[in-house]
Amino acid sequence: MKMMNRLASGAALTALVCAMSSAVYAQETTGAVRGQVTDENGAAVSGATVTVTHVPTGATSTSVTGPDGYFSARGLRVGGPYRVAASASEFDRSQVTLQSIGVGDPANVTVALYRAGSAQVEELVVTGAAAAVSQGGPSSNFSGAAIESLPSISRDIKDIARLDPFATIDASNQDALSFAGTNTRFNQLTVNGVRQNDDFGLNNNGYPTQRSPFPLDAVGAVNVSVAPYSPINNGFTGGQINAVLKSGSNEFHGSLFAEKSGRDFQGDTIRGKPAGTAFEEKTWGATLGGPIIKDRLFFFAAYEKFEGELGFDEGPTGSGASVIIPRISTQAVDLFQADAKRLYGYDPGNYLSGAFPVEDEKKLVKLDWNITDKHRAEFTYQNTVGNSLNGSTSSTFAQGNSVTQPRVGLDTNDYNKIEELTVYTVQVNSQWSENFSTELRYSRKETDTQQLPLGGLSVGQVTVNVADLPGVAGGAGTPQIVFGAEPNRHDNYLNVKVDTIEAIGRYSLGVHDFMAGVRSEQVDLFNVFVANSLGTYTFASYADFLAKKAATFSATGGVDPNGGTVPATLGTARLGAGQFAFRLTSFYAEDHIQILPNLDVLAGVRFDTYSMDDQPTFNSAFLSRNGFSNQQNLDGEHVMLPRVSFNWAPMDRLKVSGGFGGFSSTGLNVWVSNAFSNNGVNQTNAVCTNPVLTNVDLTKAPAGCTFTPRGGNTNVVSPTFQIPTVWKASLSVGYEFDLGPMGDGWLVQADYIQQTNKNALYWYDLRAVQIGVAPDGRPVYGRNNTGVITGNDYDMMLGNIDKGGSISYALTIAKNWNEGILEGLGGRFVYTHTEAEDANPMTSSIAQSSYTRFATQDAQRPAAATSDYEIRDRFAFDVSYARKFFGDNETSLHLFAQHRTGLPFSYTFANSRTGNFDNDFGNTVSSFSGRQANSNALLYVPKAVGGAVTATSDPRVNYAPGFDVAAFNAFLQQSGLIGNAGSILRRNSETNPDVTTVDIRISQELPAFFPNGAKLQIFMDIENLGNLLNDKWGITEQYDFYRGVPVVNVQCGNGAAGACAAPGATYTYSGTGVGGAFQTPVKPFLRSENSLWQIKIGAKYKF
Repeated sequence: MKMMNRLASGAALTALVCAMSSAVYAQETTGAVRGQVTDENGAAVSGATVTVTHVPTGATSTSVTGPDGYFSARGLRVGGPYRVAASASEFDRSQVTLQSIGVGDPANVTVALYRAGSAQVEELVVTGAAAAVSQGGPSSNFSGAAIESLPSISRDIKDIARLDPFATIDASNQDALSFAGTNTRFNQLTVNGVRQNDDFGLNNNGYPTQRSPFPLDAVGAVNVSVAPYSPINNGFTGGQINAVLKSGSNEFHGSLFAEKSGRDFQGDTIRGKPAGTAFEEKTWGATLGGPIIKDRLFFFAAYEKFEGELGFDEGPTGSGASVIIPRISTQAVDLFQADAKRLYGYDPGNYLSGAFPVEDEKKLVKLDWNITDKHRAEFTYQNTVGNSLNGSTSSTFAQGNSVTQPRVGLDTNDYNKIEELTVYTVQVNSQWSENFSTELRYSRKETDTQQLPLGGLSVGQVTVNVADLPGVAGGAGTPQIVFGAEPNRHDNYLNVKVDTIEAIGRYSLGVHDFMAGVRSEQVDLFNVFVANSLGTYTFASYADFLAKKAATFSATGGVDPNGGTVPATLGTARLGAGQFAFRLTSFYAEDHIQILPNLDVLAGVRFDTYSMDDQPTFNSAFLSRNGFSNQQNLDGEHVMLPRVSFNWAPMDRLKVSGGFGGFSSTGLNVWVSNAFSNNGVNQTNAVCTNPVLTNVDLTKAPAGCTFTPRGGNTNVVSPTFQIPTVWKASLSVGYEFDLGPMGDGWLVQADYIQQTNKNALYWYDLRAVQIGVAPDGRPVYGRNNTGVITGNDYDMMLGNIDKGGSISYALTIAKNWNEGILEGLGGRFVYTHTEAEDANPMTSSIAQSSYTRFATQDAQRPAAATSDYEIRDRFAFDVSYARKFFGDNETSLHLFAQHRTGLPFSYTFANSRTGNFDNDFGNTVSSFSGRQANSNALLYVPKAVGGAVTATSDPRVNYAPGFDVAAFNAFLQQSGLIGNAGSILRRNSETNPDVTTVDIRISQELPAFFPNGAKLQIFMDIENLGNLLNDKWGITEQYDFYRGVPVVNVQCGNGAAGACAAPGATYTYSGTGVGGAFQTPVKPFLRSENSLWQIKIGAKYKF
């Protein structure tokens, strides 16, 4: 028996190591056990009866071994423990206990039978089943206990996902998650088989809700994977997170917790300067699970409530904020507010300050029913509702603010975003015979999103140039104050319903595990998004504002597509709503073959096809301009995705796995929606002929402005559109070393993954026509004026481009100690290197914004360049320690630290925009988000002579009077841009400063006495421990999205349209400072909310 115990110990250690890198089926909801029954000599035993029993509920699954002794049990609940009992004639019964199984891949176990009377065999207990390194793709598995031990200030499952070598989080962008440099919209989150990522594509955090969509304490297991090759998986080209919920059992278990954080639990200085603002966060919740009918019917419920108040750390001169908007004083803002109320009868608000309330409430109920020993059902209800300011929960900012303009956005320019998610799921698992089992699943998911301006929907955005406003100091740029509803929030409402039916069948035949399935998703969308439907006014000066004399007016309205020209009316967005539905049907099949005891191969294929009856409203004006209809949709689009992978263990300590296959994403809805909403027919631009811009009423369109159907900008899907795919190839090699005095079980693993884009998405302006080239060789565009163009500026087409991809490799070193003085200690070191490229990063849900909000020398034909989402190098440490020093009460510590390169950014020319077009290069442009960006034209670095740029070193470039060429050259030298002399910079050629963070959780169990065995756990999470130790450490500095940084103004000739395309044209550079002086570009912004340390304290009662 000592030998048996040692074997059990070794199996447990192997399991702990394997669990770090084993993959699972991304959309699986159940676990499995697979193994072999042998005799005492290791020979296969055929015809043995194997019974797998879930101890907490008594549910059983029975199978019979084939000629090779293999058995398989699928459709099992995640967790455990499980008893695996085998019996056969002429043998004594034998039993193995698995303490836990994970989601998806089978836990591998061997059950040895002994001849009757030959030996007294005791039960073998394996503390963790060694999951097969599945389907070839690198991934990470986490149990419920591991999830609970990790530091997470925000109780977000992405704090678990970041432990995966290929996952990175941008804390400054709503904790956006990227895998191997891929667009954050192309990931997938599934919960019990139901997709819970953002189906439409609005939220940077990737969720359909403002925060994590489910109570964290309801999660029983999580898998994170970048390439799970089983064809059951799809819907993503980046990576996926698969979570499986807990279930009730024959015993009552539950928990109650409360957590608190706030300004008193946060740092207040960065580099010796005051930082941070008042805020408060409280979270509490509970879980309860147990039997309704013992051995038959069980329940599990979870609740979580978050309440907080947000503060702000940005404001005008005199506000005391750490980020100051120059020139405009608080006194100027106060005067502006008073005058607007007096003259226009509308309160524009003041600069954003004080506290803004935010909430989030999560509810979940799950029922499990053992109908018979062979049939099991479950039902899940989930509801989450929450809000945020300006769509951000991880950082606070005010709409309209700019430090380079400079510009102050008043609080009526901000908005409250409210989202609600409701999910119902029913699943039935059946074991029809020893070899055949099925899963049937139906789910309905509904997401409801409102974006409500804080000042209501009576006044659209108003921009006033305020250089002549008392309290505004002199300086460079045109100071502005902005108020009223931001154009993209003029009646912005979204409702998405997804009904999914899935059927899966599995059949085991000897060394083959066959699986086939069909999945059908019906998606219904209703989207009210008519940007600028409340109109936008601008005033050339404060004096004009006081005189009610506007400089410009623009509006987009919803109109009757069958009507005629009507006077422009504000607030007609509902007439321009987009509504459509489609069905995505998937067929998939695989054969998982155990070729040898140490070699298995998976071969599978998936076929996805779209059916869609709805079409965008026909636009005859578009047809006249482009020669084809705007009514393309997804009907008939399809994609075939073959997959193959292997797992090979050539030696006991060596494991090799790999795979190749295609993946496609479901994240197309928002861009397809553009074609329905922005069809140019019932969403149309106001045409103003001699508009009356005096005695302005901000709630009305001026006289002289009209709406005409078919007079709007149009978005279309290309007639040759194809579903975008990413082809992935990976290889993983892991070896478990015995380092003698330093211990056994040291895992060293190398993972490599290559991704190649096929039919990647990008937007193309159909009306852009190249008319020449600029002095540096980039194209200059004019407009195609063929056909009916009244009211139309551009026609954006969603098309495909075969550019981009990524290469990533990771090195992992890991070790767990299970005995001796280091018992309870575990650690892992990971280094990941990624090189990712894309042509258009598709950063926005709006067509024109995606076309313009990335730096380029040619948006029509974008070259592949460094991805906006690339983190080039990342070092991560994950260390945990848990031990019972005080009786049965555990003391634990879990630390996660990382050092990574910053996100990339681009140096560009400065603003040369008039309306929707670039003055110099003619391409369509838009307003640029963030505090620094105001152009997307990449900077041309003049030629150098003797390693320096001078006034005459480049005949293509002249310099305006007052421009300091020497200062410009000094900047080029200091920044390293001089190395690009004589060329246009590549997109994202620079990187923001590196980021280093350390997070830690410390917890201690205490006896709670009632009921017997209950525990009280007190804990503390510290986020950014380095900054707590030294306020110069742990700092995040990063440019705002989009990350274009203006350097100099540029002009060709007299600046007229097309001047840069004239033969012999030259550039004239001028500075962005006062009088055209060169001004060093703004530095990356200090992100105080991401840089200050923060502590959360809490307590949890568990029984």
